[in-house]
Amino acid sequence: MAFKVAGPRVSVLALEAPIYCSEGGPSERFAGRMVMFPEPTLLSAGPRGPESPLRPNGGPSSYIAAAVDGTALTGTFAFDVTEGSFHCQTVGYYPSRPAVPFETVLAEPVGSGPTLPPAKGEAPIFYADGGPLEVLLQIVDDSIEIRGAVRSDCPVRGVKPSRARVSLFPDVTGAKRRLGGFRRTTHHQGKTKDGLNWSETTSVSGAIGAREISGVYSRTTTTRTANGPPRRCTTGTLPFRAPRYLPAAGR
Repeated sequence: MAFKVAGPRVSVLALEAPIYCSEGGPSERFAGRMVMFPEPTLLSAGPRGPESPLRPNGGPSSYIAAAVDGTALTGTFAFDVTEGSFHCQTVGYYPSRPAVPFETVLAEPVGSGPTLPPAKGEAPIFYADGGPLEVLLQIVDDSIEIRGAVRSDCPVRGVKPSRARVSLFPDVTGAKRRLGGFRRTTHHQGKTKDGLNWSETTSVSGAIGAREISGVYSRTTTTRTANGPPRRCTTGTLPFRAPRYLPAAGR
């Protein structure tokens, strides 16, 4: 998991955790994994303090809550969803809606101050937030997991954005590492509420270094009008430089 703290505001950047699922009863359970938050999500006041629901894949009792405690950030999360006879949740099956406690530590970008060396088995995290683009990249085995948001006035999947920032991709997106870099391009198409055809191409690529990942991001949406030429709107190409983050020394 990863968070961003800016004064009293806490945003969750990423959450992944094992879950346990069953179909027909606890005796037939099997392991799974939840992957949440394709874009930064601000925690808002709730019964547990600053919190956010786990949407869209979590059930009504699924949440994450966190608050700053000195130089650490502590909280709990729970995942609990049922569809017919299929059920998934965090931890085990008793109690029926268990909360998982956690504590995170302050991390700093490499080169900004004293940091601790990487822990054995750590999945390296790279993060950048500057200008119109915010991006979080995590190396997992031979892949890169991509999360983030971008400021854009262009339609997204045929709909004008209602917020200042929109997700880089609709879901947490992966890309294979090849020759010291990665590239991921997606294509989607559909119809607007007015029945016009739209198509969208989103692309991100980068070079992976020991201390940072540098790359570019772009998205182009084309809407085909009934009586005129296609309308094209492009976000980018936007460059980014995401330094690696490590635990701050002395924390």
